[in-house]
Amino acid sequence: MHYFAGLFDAEGYVSLCPNGAFTIAIEMTKEEIPNLFKKNFKGSIYERKRDKRCKTWTWKINSISSQALFFINAIADFSIVKRTQLIRLRDYLDQPKCLRKATRDISCSAIKSFKQPILQLQHILPRIEKPIEPSFFEWFAGFIDGDGNFVCNEYIDNRNGEKYFSHQLSVANIFLESICYINDRIPGCISDLHRTKNKLYKWTCKRNAEKFVCGEILPFLKLKKSQCVLFLEFLGFPDKVRNIPYTSEVRDRMYNIINQIKHLNSL
Repeated sequence: MHYFAGLFDAEGYVSLCPNGAFTIAIEMTKEEIPNLFKKNFKGSIYERKRDKRCKTWTWKINSISSQALFFINAIADFSIVKRTQLIRLRDYLDQPKCLRKATRDISCSAIKSFKQPILQLQHILPRIEKPIEPSFFEWFAGFIDGDGNFVCNEYIDNRNGEKYFSHQLSVANIFLESICYINDRIPGCISDLHRTKNKLYKWTCKRNAEKFVCGEILPFLKLKKSQCVLFLEFLGFPDKVRNIPYTSEVRDRMYNIINQIKHLNSL
């Protein structure tokens, strides 16, 4: 269940409308994950085609309280970002129907308020090292399948014009608490990216922890397993020693990995 909680933290959606209608959903550009959610939690899948944009699949539970409560009870305790929204919806649905109307407005407002980052939690705090729980990497794999990124590329050093290879493992989310939760367990760097609507927080793994993290999340990854395998292979190439070029075979393979990861990320 930790994998589902991590993925739902990254891509999930919870809502309760003033008329009593509710929705628990997740929308993805790959059909595999919505099918996996349906297999484990029932619900429905909707296919959506949009002009000039990727086709998406949405897994959704709405109008069936028993399915919603089953899903919430299964993952809420393991969720970091969406836990409060899920629990608020559970508290509402757990009431007899005759009592729901009286608390509907309060429940709607509460769930809506937690869809946006809390102002007090928008300031990046110093890292507080915490032990890694046994379930952390399963949750983290789900979060990476939703909001993670594996990047390998060749860059140009602006100081001297020389080309060099580099790599990065990162995740980005508008909720700083999820980024700090990761950073407190795996050392990295947090940066904020200003956007029109919501500030985006990005965690970038420290180089000396990348191999360890990839090895731990690999067994749990579903969408980005291939990228992780290629990334690990890229990490296996030794850093270039000054004035000693890579062999043509090594360089060709590095270019091949770069192109494969770019292609997989574009799907």
